[in-house]
Amino acid sequence: MIVAGTVTRLTPYETLISPENFRLAWERVRYFDRPDSRDWIGFRVFAANRDYNLEILRKAVIERTFEANYPELKYIPKSSLTLRPMAVLSVNDRIVFQAIANVVAERARPALAMVTNRQSFANALAESGQKRMFIPWKKQYKLFQEKFCGLITEGNCWLAETDAAAFYETVDHSMLFDLLCRNGFLDDQVHERLENYLPIWSSVKFGAPAKRGVPQGCLASDLFADLFLYEFDGELAVQEYHYLRYVDDIRVLGDTKEAVQRGLIHIDMTLKSIGVLLQTKKTTVRKIESIADEVDHLAAQLSEIDRRLEEADLLEQTPPNDPILESSLKNVAMFGEDFQHTEQIVQRAESIQEELSTIFWKSICSTKANDGYAFAERHMRFALYRLGIFI
Repeated sequence: MIVAGTVTRLTPYETLISPENFRLAWERVRYFDRPDSRDWIGFRVFAANRDYNLEILRKAVIERTFEANYPELKYIPKSSLTLRPMAVLSVNDRIVFQAIANVVAERARPALAMVTNRQSFANALAESGQKRMFIPWKKQYKLFQEKFCGLITEGNCWLAETDAAAFYETVDHSMLFDLLCRNGFLDDQVHERLENYLPIWSSVKFGAPAKRGVPQGCLASDLFADLFLYEFDGELAVQEYHYLRYVDDIRVLGDTKEAVQRGLIHIDMTLKSIGVLLQTKKTTVRKIESIADEVDHLAAQLSEIDRRLEEADLLEQTPPNDPILESSLKNVAMFGEDFQHTEQIVQRAESIQEELSTIFWKSICSTKANDGYAFAERHMRFALYRLGIFI
């Protein structure tokens, strides 16, 4: 513990093992991790005696008796006919992972502020201590679009678009740990634990710890993936071109084709040096003809991460009660009240699915009838992409 006058600042390790941090980790995992990556039975069991279970878990981390568990894996089909592995971590593992992320987030907050909403627009940290770790993605994506359109208005009429291939799966652990330690985002004790746990949480094969990747479906992974590109984002702040990033969606704007091409080459080489590859099939360089066309293009072009965020948005509702203020969740879990909010989310998802289906078939009929409905194709794309969330 560091004391300066009357101001006391906890070390990263002291913050990690505090009861308040584990309680916050539970709340963030419970409300804001992806629903399709959760162990729902494990959640109910843990919630039945939340305070006791959190204390046991906290002591295990302190005494180094906590052992990370290999995740269960399910595979999500992609449009490329390949499969994306989705890690289902146990509740204990998710809470410890999030507890570490809470510490790193607060230590990295000033550094991330240098690139947030300048070069990087995704996973912007909410105010300290909030149950919501990140600012809602729709607000951030709107800022991303506004910045993009503003640069076009300033005369940057050439654009390069690309994205990183399997970004979360390629985060190099040794480089990540080096970045976190070098920038003071964690201390030796927290580093030791993350170094022991992350290879197991990131594994796609039981008994084979991974040297790369962060498990998808966790808030903590969103933070660490974004931090992995923190220095890369800062390096591109002052160039002859303008660089914007939304998770793995990268855009380079400039007033000449040559400037944009040089920027794209620089980005490609720099990312390769840290083991991240660009998707060549999704890389384009073109001249922008009108802002209106670009706005429409942005609305229709939903990448894999956009669909994932659309789905996550179904979770990001304010919980009806604040369990942090409750002494125990035992009675709540017994009667199922603790998870009524989840049932409301499912009902809302089904309602949205029905509305999207109606829009899709209306657009199809309009297109076949050639009735002059100007937005039929646009609305058909809108509905079709978002219906992919529920498949």
